Amino acid sequence: MIGIALVLADLADIRAEMRQDLAALGDELAGLRRHMDDRFAAIQSMRLHKLGGLPPEVIN
Repeated sequence: MIGIALVLADLADIRAEMRQDLAALGDELAGLRRHMDDRFAAIQSMRLHKLGGLPPEVIN
């Protein structure tokens, strides 16, 4: 009986660690998405400006 309780406790710990790891991964992905969106907007603004479009300040 004690062995089963220890295994169940270990499983609960592993599940908690996995939830924390997945939450951290989600945070990292959200940060990467924000960074990529910012970079895309900056590049798009520069390209439009080079093509004779609106100045970058107006686009951003």
